[in-house]
Amino acid sequence: LPDMAVEMVEGTPFATGGILFQEERALVRDSWSEVRLKTFILGRCAAHSALSALKEKAFPVLKGEKGEPIWAGDMVGSISHKDTVAVAAVGRKKKYKGIGSDIEDRTIALTEKEYALFCTPEEIRHIKRKTFSPVDIFSRKEAVWKAYYVVAHAAYDWMDIDTIQVSERSDMIKMYMFNKGKFVINVCCIEKES
Repeated sequence: LPDMAVEMVEGTPFATGGILFQEERALVRDSWSEVRLKTFILGRCAAHSALSALKEKAFPVLKGEKGEPIWAGDMVGSISHKDTVAVAAVGRKKKYKGIGSDIEDRTIALTEKEYALFCTPEEIRHIKRKTFSPVDIFSRKEAVWKAYYVVAHAAYDWMDIDTIQVSERSDMIKMYMFNKGKFVINVCCIEKES
């Protein structure tokens, strides 16, 4: 995709100031655990890598009121992380109104009672057909939620998001799913009308 990049970063970076821009270091809180600090650094590394993949100069990625990344210039995107892995999806505003990403551990097993808390009846049908796992659906919901938050600045209820029908309702909404080892990565892109 020429106007979007998805980059994953793995590892356990040292909490050194050299990895982050000064403005990003200012976002770090003393109260954060070591894991929280590492995931923050990994997320910013993934963001910088995605910008580089788009041939953009890396810049500080700040935080909004709900913790969402704030992108400078003509960029829009999303960051997600789990323990020692992070993913960032970044695109150009000339093509995308919103981008949401999520990464989850596919090896986590959820019971029907657990996934019924966030899945619509249509999503449950797809889980029972084994089209998607409960973790796949959860990750898709996170990606859709983040993309729509960027566009509307409104928080949606989990049951208001049907990840099966979301891309079927509009040619402007695209869903992408990648498997990387034990992780599933979902990206939701809301395109601008041409």
